[in-house]
Amino acid sequence: MKTRLAVGAFLFCLTRSAVAAEAEATSLALPNHLSSFNRIRVAVVQNGDEVTLSANGAYRVESLPDRSLLDRGLRLGEMKVRPSFQGIRFGAKDFRFPKISILSDSGSIRVNNKIYSSGVQIFRKSRGRLLVVNEVEAETYLKGVLPSEMPPRWPKEALKAQAVASRTFALFKALSKKNEDYMVAGDVIGQVYGGHGAEHSATDRLIDETRGEILTYQGQIFPAYFHSTCAGQTTHAEYNWDIQPHPALQGVNCFFCLRSKYQRWGKEVQINDLERRLKNAGYQVGAISRISPGKWDASGRAREIEVRHSKGTLTLRGNDFRLAVGPHVVRSLKDLRVARSGSSMKFAGRGWGHGVGMCQWGAKALAEQGKTYREILEFYYPGATITRIR
Repeated sequence: MKTRLAVGAFLFCLTRSAVAAEAEATSLALPNHLSSFNRIRVAVVQNGDEVTLSANGAYRVESLPDRSLLDRGLRLGEMKVRPSFQGIRFGAKDFRFPKISILSDSGSIRVNNKIYSSGVQIFRKSRGRLLVVNEVEAETYLKGVLPSEMPPRWPKEALKAQAVASRTFALFKALSKKNEDYMVAGDVIGQVYGGHGAEHSATDRLIDETRGEILTYQGQIFPAYFHSTCAGQTTHAEYNWDIQPHPALQGVNCFFCLRSKYQRWGKEVQINDLERRLKNAGYQVGAISRISPGKWDASGRAREIEVRHSKGTLTLRGNDFRLAVGPHVVRSLKDLRVARSGSSMKFAGRGWGHGVGMCQWGAKALAEQGKTYREILEFYYPGATITRIR
């Protein structure tokens, strides 16, 4: 198996290196030993001030990383877990450890009404917030992702394309984030992960049929981004994140998602709510007077958003603004329009999502036209090939 980029792809990245000197890599060589792909650490709760745990079978609580026993019992009722001054409060017990693991003999544990396989790890982070991580075998993880990202009733070939894209994205993160507390977020920032409770027999079978299949470009794995609806054209990955440009993530014309129910959208939000959201995201803003999209890319998406407020002007990358105010508020940057209406702002646009990689509604339409999952993936990730790993 080749583990280097073609010369053309190398020069493609090299010529843009000055644009983003701190950009993260988008191409990684597959390791000789694929143990890095065995398990995925998923953040199922981030910045929580409290979580509720329960399990039907016997359980045990261990400290991390030394795995010393802290507590055990025959059944875990609804237990509140909170950060404490010195560590983590587990019910009425204070553990003076910033990291603990909770394991259940039944093989699953419930966290805030969602069921996850194996167990969970809880971290007390800065500012007294909790991070909850579910570590699970990679293919099991995908069984909680696929029906959460794409309806199981959709065409089989579209679902198989999603399975390969999701596996590629997760395993890329497993390599690039292997030394961090978690590898991928379990929400729309990463991949929506419903855990064991979201699994569906139809999608389970398709994951098994594509077992071990990932996308590679010239022998290297890359982050196979995807989104709901592109509304006519996908866009460049580096426009959205601090990452290196990648030849398979440069955008394609897509006229297959026109029947998406997210083709057009509108949302009205109170200005004081927008101010609060931006402040919570770490931006210093005063009273907002105007929001202006600008610096449009070739796909018709706003690469920058200018926020005029009483303390000055804040200019953000378009996707950073979208995530700060909420991806359900500003669904897409495609043909984005913003107008003030009294004490609120009216947002309108086309599509849903960041617009990079595979368009899910487009994949659905292509599958309905008889395209195979391989053809769908080749269309949305030009130059990529499917590689099977063990």
